Amino acid sequence: MPHASAAPRSPRTHRARRILVGGALSLGLAAALPAVASADTAQWSEFAQAGLPQPVQVHPAEGQQKMIMAAIPGGGWSAGTNTLLELYGYMDWWTKLAQSKGISVHVITHRQGGFSGAVPLEIADLGDALQNIRDQNPGVPICIYGLSSGGHLSAMLQILRPDITKCAVSDGGPLDMEAFFQDSGELRGITLGDFFQGQTAQTQVRDWFNTPEHPDNVSRLSPSTQTARIGDLFAIEAGRNPDNSPSDRSVGDRQGELIRQRIPDRTTVRYVHAARDGEESLPTAHNLYTSFLDSSPGGAEATEARQIYGEAADWMLRQAAKWTAAQNPAPAPAPTTPPKGATDLTSVVKRQKVAIALRASDVRPDSRGRVRLRVRCTKATTSCKGTVRATISGSASRSVSYKVTPRRSTYATVVVPLSARQLGVLARRSSVVAKVRMTAASPQRTRVTVTDNLRIRRTAAIARKYAPSR
Repeated sequence: MPHASAAPRSPRTHRARRILVGGALSLGLAAALPAVASADTAQWSEFAQAGLPQPVQVHPAEGQQKMIMAAIPGGGWSAGTNTLLELYGYMDWWTKLAQSKGISVHVITHRQGGFSGAVPLEIADLGDALQNIRDQNPGVPICIYGLSSGGHLSAMLQILRPDITKCAVSDGGPLDMEAFFQDSGELRGITLGDFFQGQTAQTQVRDWFNTPEHPDNVSRLSPSTQTARIGDLFAIEAGRNPDNSPSDRSVGDRQGELIRQRIPDRTTVRYVHAARDGEESLPTAHNLYTSFLDSSPGGAEATEARQIYGEAADWMLRQAAKWTAAQNPAPAPAPTTPPKGATDLTSVVKRQKVAIALRASDVRPDSRGRVRLRVRCTKATTSCKGTVRATISGSASRSVSYKVTPRRSTYATVVVPLSARQLGVLARRSSVVAKVRMTAASPQRTRVTVTDNLRIRRTAAIARKYAPSR
């Protein structure tokens, strides 16, 4: 999606793209490596003693704090603390949006990577930072947000630290490492020139993840291999260009969808599209990549970006509410023992009520002065039975019994004979309103009584037969 009139870029923008894209591109070189099957699953215990303290940048919530978002910047698994904080500065619009919704943003970082076994150490640093946030903010819900490679790390930390949070937002992060290597193979035709200086070899890239104890860490540290351990995940992906080409040519646009296919009930995926010429734009991870690769001004379409990221913030708040409810369950009522000989009302209180409803509002009597009614009984168990009676101007008909079996039907047709007095009232008017009293009872259900109105209209036969003599 080239643009002829690309805006001049600041040195800060160049630096961001070189580091953020550089790490992702170098990982793309590993596409030719064979997949390694995971022999076991990663546990936090193997990282717990390796973490080092790293600076944390805190942006307090506006008004009352509802939750904390632990934000992990992206840097291709190779950038260190200072660079990560600098890169996250491009997302200050997202930080302010979260703050406006009562979310405190704690930007956590890891040590400089890009060496053999670095990624496990980065996870250790971030896991310790999460623990510090939990210790300093007891009882406050936490959700992890990650940008680019931080998206991968956020999903992994949610898997490894479910004691702290089961909520993660991946913003353009690789979630299926083997699919990531395959998709980023599109970049192999790009001439890297002096930018990368050919320093990153394929074996070195995999070594960032692997250790002598776990040479299969690329698979072990891929969220896609441990979807059963994922709590709730919100994935923001790059929408495709108008010509259906991928706008994010380093990570691709199917990472979130691959997870949703496995756990659709716990995964939400949204797509943000690049801004076109003349449109207001906001920086995101995807479009930083796009800008570098396609020489375009870059940025996501502003209105859509604010909508999608706002939805992500609201989603985090809902997860926070779920977490709070789980931490503070409603107390169970104290058991009571009824006095000897008294009726135990506990089972009665817990019983569900059977429901009865009149399925008619306007009827005419037949030539014999009877009205045909349909009643519906629901929430019954093996059977539903009761009575129906109609009252007109204080005069009541006799009660008619009915019985239905829910397995066959929930409807009963009841023929209620009106009394001569009731028919006499009807003969003098064009219509009358009757009060229909219905009862319903079912085993293991509470008996109910319902009264409903029914309009009964006069017929010519009724008028002739029951009209008062002059």
